[in-house]
Amino acid sequence: MPHRTIRRWICWFGTTLFASLILAGCSLPAIAWQAETSDSAILGMMAQVETTTLIDRVNQLAGETPAQIGGESYTITTRDTGSGLPIAKATQFAYEFLETRGVAASYHYWNECDIENRNVVGEITGVERPEEIVLVTAHLDSISTSGLAPGADDDASGSVGVLTIAEILAPYQFQRTLRFVLFTGEEQGLCGSDVYARQAAASNLNIVAVFNMDMIAWDSDAEPIVRLHTRQTNDAGYAADLAIANTFIRVVEEYGLKGALTPIVAPDALDMSDTYSFWDNGYPAILAIEDDDDDAGDFNPYYHTSADRVSEFNTTYYTNFVKAAVGTTALLAGVVHTPKAKLYLPAMSR
Repeated sequence: MPHRTIRRWICWFGTTLFASLILAGCSLPAIAWQAETSDSAILGMMAQVETTTLIDRVNQLAGETPAQIGGESYTITTRDTGSGLPIAKATQFAYEFLETRGVAASYHYWNECDIENRNVVGEITGVERPEEIVLVTAHLDSISTSGLAPGADDDASGSVGVLTIAEILAPYQFQRTLRFVLFTGEEQGLCGSDVYARQAAASNLNIVAVFNMDMIAWDSDAEPIVRLHTRQTNDAGYAADLAIANTFIRVVEEYGLKGALTPIVAPDALDMSDTYSFWDNGYPAILAIEDDDDDAGDFNPYYHTSADRVSEFNTTYYTNFVKAAVGTTALLAGVVHTPKAKLYLPAMSR
């Protein structure tokens, strides 16, 4: 998440595109309830989220332990977008993770903010309404005002959440197409997501929901708040954002997480995370984040410092957050078939 002084202006240009999506048949307020799937299937997906696995993966992205990248051991000491080799290795790590789980992986190259880099994209093509796309996103890059930028909470936590959701859902079939996108350049002003969202709008991609996770592992006060940021209530796109937020709330209330997480809808059009790039282009989206209220919240004091480490995580909160994200993604996409067995594929040389 970039500093709070970035992009303090309100989007007035998304309304027309959003209206065109509605007229094209994408009635977003209903999407949360369109999935026809059993409770047992959703619960089975959520049960696959394991704390030890999440922490192991965050440790690799945050440089606490070496990662296997391109068949070799490499320690990712920072994920700053301008770091050169380290961020290239981090994006390669994500690409290979998706590829070995049977998720079609690609790079999305961008040039913005006087920076060149690449986002990582994974896709599970829908089998009934493949033209309708659900995005699950986080930012892979990090930044620090003091020394290296391990970015464990901001945002290795969200990135590992995206990768884990992709892994768990890969053996299933869905009505809609699922895209998992890890952005770079977020800390420099939402650069990678801005290019991606603008290109999506220019191509008339039918993105029906964006579920963005940014900082999802900090909770120090035993109040497990999850803030779900939407556009403001007077915005034409608010109802569509709220439908996504309500899907997350439904999962918490109906799939075993009531009391473990406390979702709160925040209709403030927060411009600090990649969600804003999609609002700016008329797409429905929410930012799911830990308690980030500056005044009364439980904001991570290690934000944008070299002390943003895995050791500071509330691992129970983090695990429950990812479980809720798995269920939310599955409901938004609509499960069609369940798998007989998982199949992990070897990394392919390029």
